[in-house]
Amino acid sequence: MRTTILLFIALFMFSCGGNQTQKPDGNTNVISGGKIIAPEKKMDYGDELVLVKEGTTNEVKLSEVSQTVEGKIDVYDDGKIYLTKLWETKSAVSFEVIDGPIAELKKLNGKIVIAEGKVSKTGAYSGTIKIKSYKLKK
Repeated sequence: MRTTILLFIALFMFSCGGNQTQKPDGNTNVISGGKIIAPEKKMDYGDELVLVKEGTTNEVKLSEVSQTVEGKIDVYDDGKIYLTKLWETKSAVSFEVIDGPIAELKKLNGKIVIAEGKVSKTGAYSGTIKIKSYKLKK
């Protein structure tokens, strides 16, 4: 009887908390099928905006960086303006113009410009740009 009670207590403890290990930082790892599953890591990005695609752990950090970008102006049918860097290659990067001289840039469709402004990358081949100034490339 005594052995049965001790065995029951041991099994109960294993099933309730035996699959967890406590790390020194206070986080708990859970062991599942022989693999340790770490809890989701929280990253502090300060004032930057972090996008996480639903169902994935891919993070896109949006931070504005002042840059000079040479690219081709593309005006789409919906009125959006894009500055496309490396437009002649398969590695073209398109930046949507979200601020700046929009009316002037619409008249430059297909022209090459050198623009200075705040650039935010939103993906490997995309981003946004707030154009402060630009000049036509000759």
